[in-house]
Amino acid sequence: MTDTPTWNQMPRLTGNIKWLYERFLPSPRIESLKKTQKNHVFIASDALPLFDQESGGLRLKTIIDVLCKENFQVIFASLKTRNQTLGMVQTEKKLKWYEQRLRSSGVREIIYGIPAIDTYLQNHGAAIKYAMVAFPLPGTCLIPLLRLNSPDCVVIYDMVDFHALRIRREAFLSGSQSKIREADLMEQTELALFRAADIVLAVSDEECELVRKEVTDAKVFTVPNAFEVPALSRHGFASRKNILFLGGFWHTPNEDAVKWFVNDVWPIVHRENPGFEFHIAGSNMNSRIHQLANHNGVKIIGYVSDLSSFFNSGRVFVAPLRFGAGMKGKVGQSMAFGVPVVSTQIGAEGMHITHGEEMMIADSPIEFAKHISKL
Repeated sequence: MTDTPTWNQMPRLTGNIKWLYERFLPSPRIESLKKTQKNHVFIASDALPLFDQESGGLRLKTIIDVLCKENFQVIFASLKTRNQTLGMVQTEKKLKWYEQRLRSSGVREIIYGIPAIDTYLQNHGAAIKYAMVAFPLPGTCLIPLLRLNSPDCVVIYDMVDFHALRIRREAFLSGSQSKIREADLMEQTELALFRAADIVLAVSDEECELVRKEVTDAKVFTVPNAFEVPALSRHGFASRKNILFLGGFWHTPNEDAVKWFVNDVWPIVHRENPGFEFHIAGSNMNSRIHQLANHNGVKIIGYVSDLSSFFNSGRVFVAPLRFGAGMKGKVGQSMAFGVPVVSTQIGAEGMHITHGEEMMIADSPIEFAKHISKL
């Protein structure tokens, strides 16, 4: 393949994974994690970890930081080519900034696109002892190449979240038959990846158990999201007036969440607290998000480079997610900054949350608004 594959190619790619699993069983060399003296780690994802724009990128960057601090020699591979990545980040300066952040962490080399990855693995695959591939499409494309070129490599698949579960929840809300078919295909793909990898990483205990239930012989472990806890803010809550939301709007659950909140919850909150504003921050906003500023008290912030100033302006953070999966990075970040959270059950899952202690949880507009006003 010369170009980055698309989801239209998934049936064929998924078949490749199943073919691979039947002929090249996952390596039984889990013990080599302890025995080997070599520490080369090959890490691959769909793109550079855009850690300031999306939760999955922040998770990946954090894992890379930890490995580099433990003196692993990390090679990073992006399924997208450099030009495709440039289209995502918009400027050469920004792309070089992301590359420099990886190199500052200790990443030795960055590889773009399947042809370059294939060449690298043919030339250096034998030296790789551990490989971690994140997300379904990179897993489907790259695990076969790893098996063929790095037969002694321990392959780790980081599912990030259970994608089929998220898509199926979206299909339930929308009633979309195409989404149901997409969820079915994604489930087949993810189950194949669980079987093809030596180790599976789940973001929560709940999803860890779901994997074990579906693939009983899978070696699956929980590796939750992690966040640096910033210095304690000196901004008292009495001086704050904002209700906050932060999310990357490539991710469809975030658009659905803010639209539901603005249309169904915010009118109740704003009627009782007319001096407060709802601030929507995040990257890659479309016109539908910007139109929400037509509602009284709603302000579109856009991309935020300084999360400290953003979170220190807020009295309450909301996570009104109606579908999704895994552990929500926005919730973890808000808790790290010490901002109280009101969330739906979907937004709170995976974190062992107790309603009324770590956060307030509600799924109806009236209850959601009531918790915001109380806080």
